[in-house]
Amino acid sequence: MSREAYDRARAEYIKTHSRERRLRLAWLLTEYVAGRNGEDIDIANTGFWLHVEGVDMGQLNALCDSIKSGLTSPILQRFALYSSRIFYHLFRYVSKRIDSGDFDVEFCDESYCMPYAPKEHHCAILRAAFREAEHALITLQRTTISKKETVADATHSS
Repeated sequence: MSREAYDRARAEYIKTHSRERRLRLAWLLTEYVAGRNGEDIDIANTGFWLHVEGVDMGQLNALCDSIKSGLTSPILQRFALYSSRIFYHLFRYVSKRIDSGDFDVEFCDESYCMPYAPKEHHCAILRAAFREAEHALITLQRTTISKKETVADATHSS
């Protein structure tokens, strides 16, 4: 994908996804990556929700293998668990499920008390992780049914 095509795809992604949905997808993707990297996470549930969002799971698994081997997304390789935890709390804050005080407590707990947290530059790492997660979400092919195709016309596997 050329730089211009990627920029157009990113602009379209941002235009069509609310901040809440973008955070939710980044949280789900980073949690799935963390689970595939060996963290104790229920990736079946996370994978289900990514599949519901139209993510091609075969391609996502290939991406996770690439991340785990160090070929791509170095921040997600190292800080996927930390990123997924913070993105989860950010999603809860943006969707008004917690207030700013609760978010501050959660952020401090995750950033300064957990062994998987970076030692410094927390916000820079989160920005880079969000960028890598969104890049993956933008470039991964979708498996959703086209708007013209009806459910009856869709092929179903049993």
